[in-house]
Amino acid sequence: MPKLDRYLSAEFARAVAAALVVLGMVSLGGLFADLIGEMARGKLPPALLLSQLGLRLLGYLPMILPLALLLGLLLAVGRLYRDSEMHVLAAVGVGPARVLRPLAMVTLPVLLVIAGCSLWLGPWANRLARGMVIEANKNLLVAGLEPGRFTPLSNGGVAYAGEMSNDGTRLARVFLFRERGDRIDVATARSGELYRDHGARVLALLDGFRVEGPAAGPDLDYRLMRYRRNEMELPTADDTRQLDDPELLPTPALLGNPAPAAQAELHWRIAPPLLALALALLAVPLARSGPRQSRYGAMLLAFLVYLVGLFLLVLGTQWLAEERIPAAAGLWWTAAAAAGTGGLAVCPRRPPGAPEGGEVKRWPRLHDLYLARVVFGGVLLAWGVLLGLDVVLAFVGEMGELGRGGYTINHAIAATGLTIPSRAYVLFPTAAVIGMLLGLGQLAATSELTVLRAIGVSRMRLAASVLAPLVLVTVLMVVNGETLAPWGDDRAQAIKAVRHSDMAVSRYSGLWAREGDMFLNARGGEEKQRGNERWLELRGVRLFQFGEDGRLLSIANVDMAEHRAGQ
Repeated sequence: MPKLDRYLSAEFARAVAAALVVLGMVSLGGLFADLIGEMARGKLPPALLLSQLGLRLLGYLPMILPLALLLGLLLAVGRLYRDSEMHVLAAVGVGPARVLRPLAMVTLPVLLVIAGCSLWLGPWANRLARGMVIEANKNLLVAGLEPGRFTPLSNGGVAYAGEMSNDGTRLARVFLFRERGDRIDVATARSGELYRDHGARVLALLDGFRVEGPAAGPDLDYRLMRYRRNEMELPTADDTRQLDDPELLPTPALLGNPAPAAQAELHWRIAPPLLALALALLAVPLARSGPRQSRYGAMLLAFLVYLVGLFLLVLGTQWLAEERIPAAAGLWWTAAAAAGTGGLAVCPRRPPGAPEGGEVKRWPRLHDLYLARVVFGGVLLAWGVLLGLDVVLAFVGEMGELGRGGYTINHAIAATGLTIPSRAYVLFPTAAVIGMLLGLGQLAATSELTVLRAIGVSRMRLAASVLAPLVLVTVLMVVNGETLAPWGDDRAQAIKAVRHSDMAVSRYSGLWAREGDMFLNARGGEEKQRGNERWLELRGVRLFQFGEDGRLLSIANVDMAEHRAGQ
């Protein structure tokens, strides 16, 4: 192997490894937070925390590795341009095309790893992780029943517990609803307890009331009973996916499966290596820069290209599952779209005949504008990367809620997008600090700060030039935090109301919600919009009102109702 190839491939490999370590730590932190949330909701036994963390990280590698490959190559090739090594190579007859060989020596092994993780290791890890949770939940007393949420019962009905002890054996403010034919059975209790009886989980209600009667109509044949103890069997967790789910099947099992969901999952696993190859080929033109050009500006562009490719993969997979596009189309076009987006951004980088970099003028006003532009560019870069990672992790979290209560991918995209103003507001201070360090570090590395000081620019003037744009953006963020961010959060909560606590969802008997001593049940519903106003239109609504002692006071049946924010 020529010495040039060894040198360049070593540079590329070190940069890719460093990017992978950073992105892996960020992903590990997001996964850890998600698992802690699942533990708090009783869906994950604490003993499985570390094993689930490692297995789920393997499942995320097909998404992390393409970005690590792109950013690592971008940093390595960009350094070659900044240190004029590429110009030296060109002077001795080695052009940019010669860099492709050592680049391929690093890219091809990474593509093989991505393909292995996407086609074999990731599905195996997801299947093993899900199997461990299912097996553990068989021995977990509280699995499937969560405080503050409506849970379907194995014998038909819905259960609700207002409070639960830390070990899950003691409950308070319990509500049970069952429907058999044209009659309903409603039970309430001040307290309850969970215990095992020959392997089955049994819920014992203590000191409560039970009402049995017609579900609707003019007949008022209701029977009211008061009891000291009432027992019934509870189910396993309702949201546990079966091991024959296409997402958990091995890749060979998907090859001969004609189901749209199976074909969509197969193409989802094939797409990451193609996306990584397209991104790797974009690294060389994206990294081209002059000695005084911004070091990190191309990274933001590269991250945006990666986001375009990732969201197209998600949308394409959903379209394949819904048969909006034929299975023969696959997802190869997502990699082509990402490469095209990057190519369009690279082509008009500099008009013909334009100089490599701008000349620093001696007039103070131009000094101020130049400093502000460089530092503000660093802030925008840090802000964009932090916000992009936050949005990606939030969107991946929303993907886990698809299918619950009519929650679709369009709802997930809208709910995530509406929270961007508030996320930008929260991340701005961190981005400002990191961006200032990046911008000032670039000026110091190129000795431009030394030149400015030598021509008489004071430190106070330098500080004012750097802080002026940040003060302006800070004012805009304050306005955003008081106007756009709360509005976006409210709209996002309205979209997610069908599955969150304000409008809790049960897979049995429609939608369920609770406010104080009032319980609401709706057979169905859909979101409506008129201008900027949104609301939920509910059909087949029942209202149950209880007294302080748990006694059922009234039952109301209506054909149509509306649920609006604050009402």
